[in-house]
Amino acid sequence: MSSSKSVSKRGSTKSSPQNIKETTHLVVNGKDYSLILKLFVFVVACAFNGSIFYYLYNLEDETCQCVRDWRHNFIKGMCILGFIISILSLFNIKDIDFKINKSLMTVGLLDLLTSILGLVNAYAIYTYVNDLQSTKCSCAIDNQPKLNKFMKGYSYFIYCMFVLFIILLILISMFYIYKKLK
Repeated sequence: MSSSKSVSKRGSTKSSPQNIKETTHLVVNGKDYSLILKLFVFVVACAFNGSIFYYLYNLEDETCQCVRDWRHNFIKGMCILGFIISILSLFNIKDIDFKINKSLMTVGLLDLLTSILGLVNAYAIYTYVNDLQSTKCSCAIDNQPKLNKFMKGYSYFIYCMFVLFIILLILISMFYIYKKLK
């Protein structure tokens, strides 16, 4: 009889929402891979942002007469922000209690701001790289051909992801309208 009570107590405490702890650990076969995953993401993010930053830095030479406008500086700023975010992600900044209002509104506004900055960055990269290509910028095309191919491919990738996002948004909207009319 006492064993059935202990089983029911264990079962009730596990299913209780108060005892469920949010975790960011990746455990496979008893091994915790969360640090390895964080380091991998950090290295990839640093390499990615570093290559974009280096590409833009090479366009700032005094002899380079290529297009340099707000997009150039914005993309560089977003690369620096990417470095900062990747460093902060190593330290699980979400787990630190800043004693701020953690309401849904605050989180929603932060996500909205991040999304808007990401869309502006995608636009800036796509249009800036295509302007460099159309003006046949020798600093980008001739002086750093591998990075130029990478940036050109990345700009097309951004364009394809944007088109797929719009198609997905249209399909979800159509599905939602169909369900409402039914």
